[in-house]
Amino acid sequence: MWLWWTQPTTSPLTFDVHTSAGAEATAVLPTVVVLHGRDDALHGLPRALRNSKRPLRVVVPWGPRVQRDGTHSWFRRSEARALDGGGEVTDAALQVVALLERLRASGVVKGRPILVGYSQGAAVALKVSLEAPDSVGEVVAISGHLPPAHLPNELAQHAVTHVLVGEKDRVMSARVSLQQVSHLQELGYVVDAVSFPEQGHGMGRKMRRTALRKIYAALRAQDRG
Repeated sequence: MWLWWTQPTTSPLTFDVHTSAGAEATAVLPTVVVLHGRDDALHGLPRALRNSKRPLRVVVPWGPRVQRDGTHSWFRRSEARALDGGGEVTDAALQVVALLERLRASGVVKGRPILVGYSQGAAVALKVSLEAPDSVGEVVAISGHLPPAHLPNELAQHAVTHVLVGEKDRVMSARVSLQQVSHLQELGYVVDAVSFPEQGHGMGRKMRRTALRKIYAALRAQDRG
């Protein structure tokens, strides 16, 4: 049961949809939802998925905050470091869950969507993985972490989660990300971390390849499931 759940009062998220391998838009397909970072940063991940030889649906929702330059964000920059509050992360996660449920209700999603987030999108994806695990298959969080106030202190239902961290990341602190993973593992959460020693805040080629491997492994697990 989602004790945190209230229906979002803001407009539904807008999103782009693509399919790979020549699949029809109305086909029932495994689906990957990719949450961008601040300023629409995606680092080529949706493009790589669209080029997959495997038929997939790739959904890219746009964050609810429209900035002066027309790009989007999921929350104010300070929210990821909030020691208390961090309410905009929760609001964004609610909107993402509403979108996930809309996609599943449409009848064109095979299984549960794989949720991937970069930077701010990673914080939102992690929130969804902990608070609404029934809405996703697995979660891949890249270069991001939860606001500290949102970290649980006891084991609860959750989605299998993979965290990718650049050890030189100073924007979404690598130290905080890895500490959070260790904390969750100690509580019994099924979460793993992969570190990239030369990576700062971003998504270099090695990190992107690893993210794709995690995504395809999650899709194969659904096939077996």
